[in-house]
Amino acid sequence: MSQGQQAKPTAVFVDGVAIGSGPRAFILEFVQTLGQERGAGIFVGRFVMTPAAAKEFLAKLGQLVAGHEARFGPIDTDDGPRILTAEAN
Repeated sequence: MSQGQQAKPTAVFVDGVAIGSGPRAFILEFVQTLGQERGAGIFVGRFVMTPAAAKEFLAKLGQLVAGHEARFGPIDTDDGPRILTAEAN
């Protein structure tokens, strides 16, 4: 790859995320839990966002989920928690 070119991103299925925050950043760690024992998962990637970016992401994701449910019906979340949170540092 020559200088200035970027690799194309790879799509990876995730069904779990651990979320944490500190004074200057929000951290999202994505995992695959499908096919794993309960409470286990394969680490896929970590994203770090500024608080402003995290707030905008939350708003846009909320809009997208609302539109999805309007089109396809309510999303079932009864299969157990897939989001873990950590206290702010």
